[in-house]
Amino acid sequence: MKSASTAMVLPALLALGGCGSVENADYALFAAVDEGTLCMFSGEPIMPGTPAAGSELLTFEEGSRLFVTVSLDDCLSDSCDVNRVAYCQVAQDGTTLLVSSELSYEMTDQTQCTMDCGRLVARCESEPLSAGHYQVAFGGATYPLSVPSTLVNPCQ
Repeated sequence: MKSASTAMVLPALLALGGCGSVENADYALFAAVDEGTLCMFSGEPIMPGTPAAGSELLTFEEGSRLFVTVSLDDCLSDSCDVNRVAYCQVAQDGTTLLVSSELSYEMTDQTQCTMDCGRLVARCESEPLSAGHYQVAFGGATYPLSVPSTLVNPCQ
């Protein structure tokens, strides 16, 4: 697992016209490409995180799709962490399911930020899977997935 703190940090100066107190704020861009916590499910999860053991979201049958979430562990403020981008894609190449993602946001230099704690999460899914053995590739690591099967540890 990697977080945005290990991702590339690029300083950026942006002027946002019409935004009142943040009109001349400085911004730092945090970007995580193919990094973060990867979770795999057989159905679309309502919330990111690990469902309870025995959940139907962990059981893969022939024809199931691989639903993926990629998230950052960073706690984001709605007032200071802006311009959020959360993107992912699952591409199949034979028995390899390649997950690619981009998670980014800009952090203002404001001294007063709201204390809410939001998470940045990208969601994507594969085409229906046939029975067989697959490798889910993400960020230089691979994780086995068999269809049919039940996952024990869906988050990596």
